[in-house]
Amino acid sequence: MRVMIRRGIFWLGIALVLAYWPIAVLVPGDVLGDILRVLQAVASVIVIAAYAPYGLDGIRSGHPTKAEQLALAITLGFAAVGVNGLWFLLWRWADRPRWMTDSFVNHFTLWLVAVASILYINASSALQGGIHSRKSIVIAATVLLAMVAMMIALLAVPDPRAFVEEMRPYLHR
Repeated sequence: MRVMIRRGIFWLGIALVLAYWPIAVLVPGDVLGDILRVLQAVASVIVIAAYAPYGLDGIRSGHPTKAEQLALAITLGFAAVGVNGLWFLLWRWADRPRWMTDSFVNHFTLWLVAVASILYINASSALQGGIHSRKSIVIAATVLLAMVAMMIALLAVPDPRAFVEEMRPYLHR
């Protein structure tokens, strides 16, 4: 019975990912954004409540297992997601002040995601089979290529306004 429930939740998750697109067409952007930011914060609290005790056990022990590291990574990542959701909900309600996007709160959420990512990779062996060394090389190469591509893009396009405006018809109603 538990296996059926887990599989059902898995496929429900996949269906919900796919359901976003028809919903996005029907619900006005500002309303949808508000609803999703609230859901983002609520879901983050639920995930944090589920995983934080295990991550904290690892901190308290001083010798965390891979599973405890993974729980801490999940906790930190979802703390960032939750704070980000609430922060940008406030940002929108406050008429989008620029200082909020450049604030330490926003930057800290980005930092938490980066730290959580390191912990995710380090704790991957907690998963069945973990990430094999070949995959680790691919991950490292991908990170390096992404960093080089971002540096090239930043140097080649010092004023991204034209590029952003070209994207608008595809990403904004």
